[in-house]
Amino acid sequence: MPVIISLSPKATQLTSIPFPAITICNMNNARKSVARTILETSSKFNSNIDRRLLSDFCDEDPLLMDSAIDNYTGDWDSLKKFMIKVSQPCHDMIVSCQWANNHKVCSELFNPSLTDEGICCSFNKVKPDYIFRNPKDLSDLNITFPNPSANWTPENGYPPNTPAEYIPWRPWGAGNHLGLTLVLDAEIEEYYCSSEVSYGFKVMLHSPVETPKISSFGSLISPGRETSIEINPTVGMATPALADIKKEKRQCVYSAEKQLRFYKTYTQRNCILECEANFTLMFCQCVMYYMPKDSFSRICGKKDEACSDKAKYNSCILIIFKKYQKIQKQT
Repeated sequence: MPVIISLSPKATQLTSIPFPAITICNMNNARKSVARTILETSSKFNSNIDRRLLSDFCDEDPLLMDSAIDNYTGDWDSLKKFMIKVSQPCHDMIVSCQWANNHKVCSELFNPSLTDEGICCSFNKVKPDYIFRNPKDLSDLNITFPNPSANWTPENGYPPNTPAEYIPWRPWGAGNHLGLTLVLDAEIEEYYCSSEVSYGFKVMLHSPVETPKISSFGSLISPGRETSIEINPTVGMATPALADIKKEKRQCVYSAEKQLRFYKTYTQRNCILECEANFTLMFCQCVMYYMPKDSFSRICGKKDEACSDKAKYNSCILIIFKKYQKIQKQT
């Protein structure tokens, strides 16, 4: 084997790596008050579209509607308006925020984020200009970030002289008091249909330049309890000498060697998600709503989900945030 994995002889400063991005999703796919309004609305054309989308999001039996409605379910603008309407807003989900032992305005810390669990809320995720190559040409959420972002990448790190207030923020130190503390409201009375067999939240720690897959890797958080998560970062770096070895032997690539179509930064997870989108578009002539896509791609419905496929190519630089979750007490 031409590659040797060993511990670095040099210590890594805590301020040289970012605090992980955190995405939180309510398991509730649709708020009950909004769902009832959709079901009780008179049979208008736009109302029927919302009824079909509500049935798809809640995994209900397909509704018998005309073919014109089926065509409109693949329209991104209609789907985006529907998800914004039925999802719990971030300002309702996140009641109180404390970062690095200082109370903060939650709307300045969290932004809506499009995931495979619908619209969720993300912390410390860089703005789309540093995630996607052409964010204006993509079908995504239109978000105004209140805080400036740095062009951080896992391979190159922070640009020189990056101010401390630029996202992704860096940890101030170790311990609960220097981390992120939140108070969440699950709005249990608003549950209409859950993505799981219970109610609560899904939380995932991920890279600030990646789109998280909450349904596959998210951790479940119960409402009414205090939960603490310990974060241990593991940084994998490749020496410059590794670049002289053929990719087939080292089994990884540098960012300059592989360019993705949608994502600006090449990482293993970004590559996997983009490959899923490419395969889905090739075989089904559509993409899932949470996948990277252009404004002309048709959005897949429930009947198209079986066409999804996977492909991946390992990345040279990978940061893994290990977490240890402890439920401390019921409140």
